[in-house]
Amino acid sequence: MHASLISYQITRPYPFRWVTPVVASGAAVALVLFSMLNFVSSGYTLVSEYSTNPNATTQHWLDKWPSSLRSKIRPTCPPSAIPINSRLYMNNTALQYDLNAVRPLDSGIVSLPSLVYSNNPLVDCRVQSIQMTFEMLGRTANQMAITPWGLDVQGIVNCIVHGPNGAVNITLNTNYNFLPSTMSTYGGQYEFPGRNATHSASLWWGESLLSFYYLHVIDNLTDAAGDQNKMSLYLTRNENATNNLEDKNYFTILERDMTIYANSGTRMNPGSKEPHDGITQFSDPFTTGFRGLIARTGWIRAENSTLPNLIAKTTGPNIWPIVDRLAKSFESTILTDLGQVNVQPNVLVNPQLLQAYSSDFAAWTRARDYNWHGIPATTDYQSLQHTTGPLVVNPSTLAINYLCQIPRRKPAGDLIISVLVADLVFLQALWLTFTLCMGYWMKWKDDESDHCLGCLQRMGQVQGTSEQARYEKLGHAEVTSVA
Repeated sequence: MHASLISYQITRPYPFRWVTPVVASGAAVALVLFSMLNFVSSGYTLVSEYSTNPNATTQHWLDKWPSSLRSKIRPTCPPSAIPINSRLYMNNTALQYDLNAVRPLDSGIVSLPSLVYSNNPLVDCRVQSIQMTFEMLGRTANQMAITPWGLDVQGIVNCIVHGPNGAVNITLNTNYNFLPSTMSTYGGQYEFPGRNATHSASLWWGESLLSFYYLHVIDNLTDAAGDQNKMSLYLTRNENATNNLEDKNYFTILERDMTIYANSGTRMNPGSKEPHDGITQFSDPFTTGFRGLIARTGWIRAENSTLPNLIAKTTGPNIWPIVDRLAKSFESTILTDLGQVNVQPNVLVNPQLLQAYSSDFAAWTRARDYNWHGIPATTDYQSLQHTTGPLVVNPSTLAINYLCQIPRRKPAGDLIISVLVADLVFLQALWLTFTLCMGYWMKWKDDESDHCLGCLQRMGQVQGTSEQARYEKLGHAEVTSVA
């Protein structure tokens, strides 16, 4: 007889009643466990997706499983590199910011080329300075049609950001102009994109204060100032003043400039008789024809170099109390937009101060007949506090899109095939392990367990009865083992 190199196995039943139920129940339990494991390891695939909240994106129910089972489908959101001079919003979507500089802490580097950012909150933010530029010339026809004077308010802010490469100090620049040059394009006044009186009540009131005092100051300036002038004012926090927004010395005037265009069209320096091609800035212009402007506004005279003196000595329409409140409202709005929870003082979280700042809203609005729209609040805080949300400051992050890798479940057909194939492989491996272990155990218990029944009969090992009867007395299972 020919002997093939390929052979088959000869089996014999296990002589135990418990083998069949144990194998059946064990197979059912193993099938469930293997299906769950294979669903986690093989049922998902990574896909690319943009997200503005990487912390929420990287959270997945698979996180509860051991990392070894999900190492290939772990959600990730790499940090984003934000170049210098990029325009940004916070997640509150109120003011728009320009990223001016990124400096590592305690470093002599002037600025890094970009900010490596991973959705970390901005901390320890301080408004370094506020500049107000009052301008008549250089504005669009649509702006001039609404009001002769325009106003641009600019704030310089420093913040600390903790990122993957350590903490850095960033410098942000933000502007507010209720009547921007782009209004001729989109036909409306500026408003916060994320305006919401319920969920962002503090910023809603901040926008109301900014728009109200913006219109209020240019309204008074139109009555006080002459034609063809441009003026700017730089303010910073007074370190010697109290931490009280009612203090008129809260801000210090760093610099005050006025640019004057002569009626003849030649730009003149009042300090000399020679014409100049460039714009000349000077701080104390005693020039014929402009004495009335200085007398009415108290603008930039040396003896009136502080806000309390300007407020007290201005004889005409007094813009300085409004300028003071506009600057304080702008600072509070910036701090609220940047999520500075513990930085005080802040008008937008103090109900008493907010009521004082908004008490003139209704009377001023009724007294004016201008077609100005877009001011969110038209009356005081106490009248509207039951219709708006609470005054709170929430931590803020930069509104950046992140390219994330997130797990996505496979289609049903692919999922079933993947899990089924993996289950069969695991069940086969489990059955092989079971039979090998049982075979060694049976061999250890009985040296003749690897002999078939017929072999034992032919070898004379069965005395008085057949081996089959012998095994029936022991009670054997239907499941067979490898001989």
